[in-house]
Amino acid sequence: MKNFIFTFCLLLPIVAFGQFNLKIKIVDDAEKTGIPSVSYKLFSVETSKSVNAGFSSIDGDISVSNLSAGAYTLSFTSVGYDSLSLKIKIDQASLDLGTVSMKPSLRLMREVEVRANADRVTMKGDTTQFNADAYKVNPDATADDLIRKMPTLTVENGVVKAQGENVKRVLIDGKEFFGTDPSLALKNLPAEIIQKIEVFDRLSDQAQLSGFDDGNSEKTINIVTKSGKTNGEFGKLYAGMGTNDRYAAGGNVNNFKGERKISLIGISNNINQQNFGSEDLLGALGSGSSQRGGGGGRSGGGGRPQGGGNSTDPSNFMVSSQGGITKTSALGFNYIDKWSEKLQVSVSYFFNKMNNYSQDSSMRTTFTGVNSEQYYGENSFQSNTNYNHRINSRFTYEIDKNNSIIFSPNISLQGNTKATNLAGITSLDTSDTLNTIDSDQASKKNGYNLSGNLSFRHRFEKRGRSFSIGVGVNNLSNLGSGSLVSKNQTFLPTLRSSLVDQISADTTINTGYNVKVDYNEPISENSVLNFSYTGNFSFNKAEKQTLAYDKVTADYDILNTVLSNSFLNNYNTNAAGIGYRFSKDRKYFITANLNFQNAELDSKQTFPIENIINRSFFNVLPFVSFNYRPSRNKSLRLIYRSSSRAPSINQLQNVVNNTNPIQLSTGNPDLDQSVSNLITVRFNNTNTEKGSSFFTFFSSELVQNNISTSIFTASKDSIFRGILLAKGSQLSLPNNYGNTLSLRTLSTYGFPAKIIKSNINLSGGYTYTQTPTLINGIENLSRNNSLTSGIVLGSNISKNVDFTVSYTGSYNIVKNTVNQNLNNNYYSQLVSLKLNLLTPKGLLLNTEGVNTVFNSIGSDFDQVYTLVNLSLGQKFMKNQRAEIKVTAFDIFKQNKSISRVINASYIEDTRSLVLTRYFLATFTYNIRNFR
Repeated sequence: MKNFIFTFCLLLPIVAFGQFNLKIKIVDDAEKTGIPSVSYKLFSVETSKSVNAGFSSIDGDISVSNLSAGAYTLSFTSVGYDSLSLKIKIDQASLDLGTVSMKPSLRLMREVEVRANADRVTMKGDTTQFNADAYKVNPDATADDLIRKMPTLTVENGVVKAQGENVKRVLIDGKEFFGTDPSLALKNLPAEIIQKIEVFDRLSDQAQLSGFDDGNSEKTINIVTKSGKTNGEFGKLYAGMGTNDRYAAGGNVNNFKGERKISLIGISNNINQQNFGSEDLLGALGSGSSQRGGGGGRSGGGGRPQGGGNSTDPSNFMVSSQGGITKTSALGFNYIDKWSEKLQVSVSYFFNKMNNYSQDSSMRTTFTGVNSEQYYGENSFQSNTNYNHRINSRFTYEIDKNNSIIFSPNISLQGNTKATNLAGITSLDTSDTLNTIDSDQASKKNGYNLSGNLSFRHRFEKRGRSFSIGVGVNNLSNLGSGSLVSKNQTFLPTLRSSLVDQISADTTINTGYNVKVDYNEPISENSVLNFSYTGNFSFNKAEKQTLAYDKVTADYDILNTVLSNSFLNNYNTNAAGIGYRFSKDRKYFITANLNFQNAELDSKQTFPIENIINRSFFNVLPFVSFNYRPSRNKSLRLIYRSSSRAPSINQLQNVVNNTNPIQLSTGNPDLDQSVSNLITVRFNNTNTEKGSSFFTFFSSELVQNNISTSIFTASKDSIFRGILLAKGSQLSLPNNYGNTLSLRTLSTYGFPAKIIKSNINLSGGYTYTQTPTLINGIENLSRNNSLTSGIVLGSNISKNVDFTVSYTGSYNIVKNTVNQNLNNNYYSQLVSLKLNLLTPKGLLLNTEGVNTVFNSIGSDFDQVYTLVNLSLGQKFMKNQRAEIKVTAFDIFKQNKSISRVINASYIEDTRSLVLTRYFLATFTYNIRNFR
């Protein structure tokens, strides 16, 4: 009896809390060796629902814990093996099934190929899956080459897009891969290891834990690797030398062993091949790059022909930017592992150093009023050095079946030095010169960004009841110094010369904290209530000190109070919300949230004069998400979201930027918040039998009380905050004025053309934007209508014959209510061809050509040019792992960087220095060692 009581006491906690464990080893029936990455699913016989799923380890081991007693069905699937199913009963603390054999599949390869073609694209909930085997590429192709053939996936100016939206992350087998740099990840994974490409909207960590969509999802690509390709080493190494002292070297080495995945990459070249994201570009984008909501730039609707050019658009800095000549050295490391059954980890480190030299010549026509205009021409030379260290990490800890933690710390260190020489002239026409400028500027910036997010979730025993909390912190610090020597002349009404000789130092510190608490309470079998609290607290400090040169003391000791400033800005929001979620039959999913938000904006200027501004805002911010899945291959999703936007400290800071004394800018401490209302509709339809995919997308955004740009052009000598605005000079500052409206739609249709053994992707879209701008106190509405179309023809003949032909074209109509001289119709198109041929003996031919056309209707700004690269090479060594080739870049020497920017106040044409024809001989060795 004592033994019985003792045993009963030991088993009671296990029975009460369901702490049963299951172990099993999957082996090959013939070789009796463990099979890695076998997919298993555990179903409850009583409820017919899945209670656990996963993959076997590198040795074929499967371990499942925290199970309840009962009867189960255990199924196994793996590529190349027949499926297997077992019925088991768990009634003891630990059940070890020993080894279970799976037999190799005897299906013919032809049958496998037919099935691959039929299932080239499928849908799994809101996830679109593309079968990699249905899209043939050359043996050395990367994941980047592969996705370009898939419908709804594109790479534009180095930016990876899926379903019309920028891809924020790339996962490999569900794990983080190289942080938030999709292009870096895709360019360093070989296509041959990929089984599937999955595209979906990844919820934020907090939303994943709470189960309620908070509207902060990110477009994500998940790369599912093939069975047998997760154990071994692969990658490539290359080095090349060329004419004009051109060189390129680099490579990537990957070591995969089950859950552990280690990747090392590196590049060094002076041929404009770059790999970094916008967060690596401290100082490289100019002083205005950190502002949100400001007008100017390209926001008013304008055109830029493909082909390069310098711009403050971060996408132009991603990969193969053509503005100037760039020398890059970069090194990256990525580590993914499962340290235990409960703890998963991913860490990436990336270093990049960029040296860029550029020359730009531009001509701007500014419309200062109705039938009034002036001209500004500029030549500039710039040398820019930028470096960055970046660490991204993520730790996921499953405490038990009811509790889990996610921790994501990130670190970034940046530095930038820049020297610029600029010569500019403003005139009414070719003879009437208003003013000139000749300046030399140097700047140095250093900064760091520390951030971290910690999330915790607890599931209660009652199904659907849960509690989650997420906290985050972000600390950003930028320290800068600079010097400016500018010689300025004003010619009307009389000749007057002035000299600006100054040094400056600026500091920006941003500290933010956020917390979000969610509690879910089920109210029926199909519906759940959500109660939430969200707090965001931002504390910002900006200081700038400008000292002018004193001829008496021969030192910089004259404080310029107009160009100096000390500014504090705090923006805090507290929001309480209630939400409702309803789902039925896996067809209908409705989520509705209503958030009541109170925001406090406190700004304090302490120098040169004291100024205190306190504002309070109350907003009711709804969020609605409706998902409808009429079948497994169709999906409709509608989202409505309202959110508030606070002005940045750069927009609020009341200090004049006189980097260009005839093109001044300043902030506005009187800015209020703006409110955005966004509606998005998506529809997916796939046909697995035909292998076709259709996707359509629509979005509309209205921003009320928008932070727009106000531009003032001095018609005579004027004084602004103690600074002379010479006749013809311009001043821009942000203002809360008017509403912006944008409409966008995109549709794509992809299908296989069996007759020509190719994949065809068709696309078409329409975009409308309306942007208000104040020009000398007069409102100008700029309206841009843009029609786009495209076609991609990708070969599917064999791995030895690989080609892709694409066309994209757009027709734009720009209308302005006041400055009708800015009205412009223009057409642009880009036709590209990529061809790779490989003979059985290893002789290879690679060619890539791009034809660019830009035609401005009724204007003399037309551009037509063609870029062609050609490579000839030979593969050799065992399995043709090595190759040597000679490449001619820009054979016809037509590379140009001539761009046009059209916005609500001016038209600007810019010509930039670019890399032209050169030859490069390269040796490459491909590493392939799978076990």
